[in-house]
Amino acid sequence: MEIDPHKIYAVLTGDIVKSSRLERATRESLPSLLRQAAADLREFRGEAVPLDIDIYAGDSWQLLLCQPGAALRAAIFLRACLLDRADGVDTRIAVAFGGIDFVPGDRVSEGDGEAFRLSGRLLQDSAPGQRMRFASSDRSDARLWDIAFGLVDAIISRSWSAKQARAVSGALRGWSIHKTANLWTPVIAEPTVTIHLRKAGWPAIEHAIDYFEHENSTL
Repeated sequence: MEIDPHKIYAVLTGDIVKSSRLERATRESLPSLLRQAAADLREFRGEAVPLDIDIYAGDSWQLLLCQPGAALRAAIFLRACLLDRADGVDTRIAVAFGGIDFVPGDRVSEGDGEAFRLSGRLLQDSAPGQRMRFASSDRSDARLWDIAFGLVDAIISRSWSAKQARAVSGALRGWSIHKTANLWTPVIAEPTVTIHLRKAGWPAIEHAIDYFEHENSTL
């Protein structure tokens, strides 16, 4: 991949929560579930995601974004897809902004640069209960965004059911309530989707996403 040495990128590094405790069939399905979630992300934010998600070491993964402002939406979307499709399986995610030195071919995990190092170190240093973190070496508000990511994480970790995660996955795409209702078979009532979104804390999460995207729109 051709890298702009003057550009800021976002690197998302993640691993599956308590993967060793999962049933074998679930562990075997995780790579395909992650790839499908990332493919769905590229369908509506393809301009921000230049390469496929890179899965390595069985339960670890990395994703590169050339539009850093999409990072919070992308992180929440990946978690929503897993919580919905993998019976409550979750992933930790460390987001880092910074420069990139190189990405050989299409293997994100083989890349190097500030964003990669920050993201990997942040995930490694995170406490077991921390599932969404943020870091950037040259932003004065990095600590504030790390706190905001933690607050969003608290909402997700404490209150999301599979149904709520599915409803949010539609909202993150910008879908209407009517279209989101069609994610269920059979289709559920639109007021039920609204209830799922409210219980998921979507209004507060949406405000956080919108502000994050606005503040990072020029990167």
